[in-house]
Amino acid sequence: MNKSKAIFLFFGLFACAIMMVTYFNNTTLEKHYFPKKEVQETEADSVIRIASTIPVGKKPEHIKEEAGEDFDQLFTQLFETLGNAIEAFDFGDKSSLVKSFNDSNEKFKLIFEHIKSENPDITIIERKGQELIMNDLDQLTFKGDFKADFIGLKVEGHHIVEKNGKYGMINGQGVLVIPFEYELIDVPSEGKVSALKDGKWGYLNLKGETVIPFHFDGVHLFTGGYASVESNSIKGVIDSLGNWVSDPKQNDDWNANYIASSNRSFYIGSEGYSSASFRTRACFLWCLENTVSKEYYTALYDENFASWSHYNGKRKPYTSLRGYYILYNKIVIDLKGRIVNILEKDLLLEENLDNYGIASDYNETYLITPQGKTTVLKGAFNKKRDHYLVMQKNGQYFLYDTQAKKVLQKSKGLEYFYDGCFWVKNEDETYSCYTYDEEKVMDVDHIEFTDFTYDVYTKNSLKGLMTKEFYTAPSFTDIKQEVGHVFLKINRDWAVYGTNLESYTGFNYKMVEHFNNTTFKLYKNLRQYHILKDSILYDNKWFRDREEISGNAVKTGDKKLYKSCSSEVGYYGQAISYTYGYLDEDGGLAIPFQFKEAENFINGTAIVKASLNEHSEELFGVINTKGDYILLPSYEKIYRIGENYFLIREEGSSEHDYTLFDDNGKTLETFENYTDYYPGNTINDMFFLDKDDNTIVFYDCKTKTSKTLSREVLKKEHINFKFLTELSLF
Repeated sequence: MNKSKAIFLFFGLFACAIMMVTYFNNTTLEKHYFPKKEVQETEADSVIRIASTIPVGKKPEHIKEEAGEDFDQLFTQLFETLGNAIEAFDFGDKSSLVKSFNDSNEKFKLIFEHIKSENPDITIIERKGQELIMNDLDQLTFKGDFKADFIGLKVEGHHIVEKNGKYGMINGQGVLVIPFEYELIDVPSEGKVSALKDGKWGYLNLKGETVIPFHFDGVHLFTGGYASVESNSIKGVIDSLGNWVSDPKQNDDWNANYIASSNRSFYIGSEGYSSASFRTRACFLWCLENTVSKEYYTALYDENFASWSHYNGKRKPYTSLRGYYILYNKIVIDLKGRIVNILEKDLLLEENLDNYGIASDYNETYLITPQGKTTVLKGAFNKKRDHYLVMQKNGQYFLYDTQAKKVLQKSKGLEYFYDGCFWVKNEDETYSCYTYDEEKVMDVDHIEFTDFTYDVYTKNSLKGLMTKEFYTAPSFTDIKQEVGHVFLKINRDWAVYGTNLESYTGFNYKMVEHFNNTTFKLYKNLRQYHILKDSILYDNKWFRDREEISGNAVKTGDKKLYKSCSSEVGYYGQAISYTYGYLDEDGGLAIPFQFKEAENFINGTAIVKASLNEHSEELFGVINTKGDYILLPSYEKIYRIGENYFLIREEGSSEHDYTLFDDNGKTLETFENYTDYYPGNTINDMFFLDKDDNTIVFYDCKTKTSKTLSREVLKKEHINFKFLTELSLF
């Protein structure tokens, strides 16, 4: 034999040796990715993660690192007093509860009057009935002649204006000092106006000139020479020149600690009391203060907050929204406590969306710009994602873009929306996919939304897979999915893929039979098949065909085989059924998985439970190490006697017949009309059976001899079965 033939023979033998188990890693299905929104990436090890255009300055030496409890002495004293009062309540005595409320209410009034007297420029807000009272509101309203869709209140001598969806600013004389060029604009503060243009924030002066470039993702007003800003998801602080003066690598908005809102409330409820005089009541005191200068900007006092129309026992009368506070769903103040807007409609804010608040009222949704115009959208609000709102009108969903301030016309009939695209259902029941620029990605005839890894779409009678990230070409005549597996069919041939869409097999199977959700039979033809279990494809027959089951086999040589099971997993991950087979010492499958019950091999034989065919019930039999039946699965019960014998019980009404076999299936003895045998009544190769005549028959399988003894005699002499065998009765 020449060298090449020897090598060929070696590899041929090696292939045969590993033929039992085959791991497939043939191909991966091509994935076509849906469009994605562009995300600005930053280097993980970059020293500066904020935008590279932002200059970095030096962090001030003396700053307030934490907010802390910086309320004045009166607030602290009030808080402690209330705490003591609450602990002293006797809830069985309603008079003490009412008295505590009244006492606290009087203290709130004293605190409120004290703050007013010590801060002459403070903004004061009170409520009388359902009317809100505030100081100098009339002086803030623009009374000149200027054409705009919205004119805000006067702040630092200027008014925010909006026209055709764009914002600008006018002075007190109605002169446009900042043109209508901006998506949003804030009230002036310390000579600067923050504005949003092309998705980025920057700062202008009151002449409309850019003084700090538009390179921030979020900004607040300047307070005390500093402003809180955000860039690339990093929150920090800039100075009046636009220098980043906090840690540029992580969140470090120390400026947020300088302005604090504080509130104290006292509540009593009417539950359990029938007296009309003891009704739900709540008093409330809220302040906005500079924690460094100890200056109060705003004070709100309500002696009976529970009478507010939107009171529900939990809600406070203020909401924070992007550096503004909305009081009683109506009055908007900025971080310096200045009234900047009065909302036209009293609405409860449901969600915050970047620069807006969302409220709804029946079939209308309100996009609230705290310092600007409230946009009324026709349709009910459903949910939000990024700067898109999912709206519903006339039973149909659609998208509204809050940045472009428009409805996406192609989104009508919205079914699903992902990061880079959305799906709509058309009037003819077909589906279309669009980008958020409303460019069509693809049309399909039908989509089957599943609970598995992939949804399945159909186009021109062929099917494809898709997720929110990608889809495959519509190349398949049928698709089935199970946990961890995808079965794809082209014409008449099936293949198996993992959920990563890497193939386990080629398209060479005519039928797929689901055995359980971890095990599958893949038929090459009516009789030849492979088994797929736990992503491993077995080339040999893993499950025995019932037509091949036959008896009369003999015991084979003893070898180490290990019982193993294939389990079907339920909905919650629990095993709900098992099928048993046997593995060899190398972990290879020695006997196919086919048994409902199975015992370990002893001396080359094992008792198993299986069925002869699909129409027969599952009964017990005995197999050898090849998996062949020494005793067919035809018996209600089989007991092992020692290592080499089997006792079979044939059911009767009150008495049973027993047959003793050796480990080659040869009949050794029959026992008729016995009442009971118990597995514990066996020692070595001996066992005993009970008879109705109160006798016990002892049988030794090795010598094939028996003894009949009276149970009364054994009981009288206190002799048990183990003692008899130790005395070598036989």
